[in-house]
Amino acid sequence: MNPIGYLLASDMDGTVIPLDDKPERETEIARFARDFEMQTNLSLAYATGRDLQRVLQGIANWKLPTPNWLICDVGTSLYHYNEETNDWILSEAYRTEMTKRFGGHTAGDVADTLSGYPEQDASRQTEFKHSYVFPVEDEPEKLLPEIRHALQASGIQAELVYSVDVYSGEAFLDVLPAGVAKDYAVHFLLRQLRLDTNHVVYAGDSGNDEHAFKSGLKGIVVNNADPQLIAELKAWADDNDKRGRLFFATKPFIAGVHEGCRHFGLLDASG
Repeated sequence: MNPIGYLLASDMDGTVIPLDDKPERETEIARFARDFEMQTNLSLAYATGRDLQRVLQGIANWKLPTPNWLICDVGTSLYHYNEETNDWILSEAYRTEMTKRFGGHTAGDVADTLSGYPEQDASRQTEFKHSYVFPVEDEPEKLLPEIRHALQASGIQAELVYSVDVYSGEAFLDVLPAGVAKDYAVHFLLRQLRLDTNHVVYAGDSGNDEHAFKSGLKGIVVNNADPQLIAELKAWADDNDKRGRLFFATKPFIAGVHEGCRHFGLLDASG
């Protein structure tokens, strides 16, 4: 039997990391960490748009449970924790996968093709991800067809992951290898671990989690999620008879993750 019975894969910002500074948030995180650490058959992965250093900073700042795996850069990099060296190791197998998915192209090719669009800071750009930021009031979603056409005209088969931060009023666009998003990395990981989708739960709050929620995994949609995303997921679940696969939490942030874990039996499965 595989020693890893269940996997919780969670987004970070807006999910396990709160977007407000209410005093109860630290207590909610501590409660979740305590219950998680009692389990012996549950593993944890964070799936995020952050790069490795910003992930580690977020874990330390918020005293989050240490995960077994990190899916960074919107699903384009995968790391595992080496307990012997106390270090994070980049998966070369997954890096090879990303190279194949980009069909020989690079994020630099994306930057050249989409020059003129407002890029995020250089520190947010990686080998397999090029990212942009727009004011929401400019209705940047209307630009997506022309961006997709420009990439196709250059022979770049890419995935566009668009999300809106309802708190900052900014919209983000990540251009990734074709077919890749955070869900791609989660499914790669579960194949490596020989887990089926009934033993994997994904938690998230925004548009860049939508693919994961619709990818066959069980899902926890925290209460602070984008209202449009919640409405779309409820309609999708009803249309596809998937209501039992998605749990819409009544609580925000990590309290909602905690609520969903109990709903799916993760925190009672082994501890």
